[in-house]
Amino acid sequence: MTLLLLGIFVITAIFKAYWQKRKGFDSIEMLWLIDGGAWHTHVLQSGIRYFSFFTDAGNFGACMGVLTLVFAIVGTVAKRFIIRYFFLGVAVLAAIGMMMSGTRGAMVIPFAGLVLFVLLSKSIKYFAICSILGIAAFCFFSFTDIGQDNSFIRRMRTAFRPTEDASFNVRLGNQKRFAYYLADKPFGVGVGGTIIDTEGLMQETEEKFIPTDSYYVGIWVEGGVVGLILYIGLQLIVFLRCCYLLLFKIKHKQLRIILSAMLCGIFGLCLNGYVGRAMGFLPGNFLIATFYAFILNGPYIDRQLKADERII
Repeated sequence: MTLLLLGIFVITAIFKAYWQKRKGFDSIEMLWLIDGGAWHTHVLQSGIRYFSFFTDAGNFGACMGVLTLVFAIVGTVAKRFIIRYFFLGVAVLAAIGMMMSGTRGAMVIPFAGLVLFVLLSKSIKYFAICSILGIAAFCFFSFTDIGQDNSFIRRMRTAFRPTEDASFNVRLGNQKRFAYYLADKPFGVGVGGTIIDTEGLMQETEEKFIPTDSYYVGIWVEGGVVGLILYIGLQLIVFLRCCYLLLFKIKHKQLRIILSAMLCGIFGLCLNGYVGRAMGFLPGNFLIATFYAFILNGPYIDRQLKADERII
């Protein structure tokens, strides 16, 4: 039921993004773009970044990346004909939404998730399928210019060529500035705190507030290196616990693959936290909490199922 509701959620999100593309933004969205200054990051020379009803295009793209991965994997193990093709269709729609967002950092989610899924699946079949799909997609974006006339594909391709990505280089420059200001602040500047460029490290712009740009950098600024290590350590403990349960405690094959898909989505979204902030906003943080809840309760669910019982 949870996956069905998420599928409906994806369909409505893509419909809204398509409406923005065909009909334009409504008055409230225009107010956010113009008066809020979001047009700097959403209305670009390379094309418009659509955000549906999410907080921004980065959040939209990252969440669609997670749901692309989850529904694509779950769709392959669904036994009921209608549910299988519904899930696979949702995966395709979510992938389209990810490209419409223009969020290049979202590309790490399905690729990293597939790598983890291969390790968790313990299946030669899935290893072969995921390897072929991953290599084909990587070669398409990295070594070809196919579809370069399409603005969505062109923006996504820059994620595989970071030296040509101006925004990525700006993020690296900002991280160096943060390192300078946080050198004597191991506990950061406090929750909700910001760093102002008092030393003129950003002389090329009029902006004195250094943007964090990503979730982990925000934690680093607020909690310092101590807070960042503590946060990543706690996340790693929960993540490894989930891996242990999936590898050794959950015996029902279909359940293990479904829960593995959820963990792979979490893994990809956490890696995206280096370049984006989706894991700290709704619905990203809700997806992480929900998926973790299912995985950690996986052994209990497994005991309620017969070995050959069909879930979906």
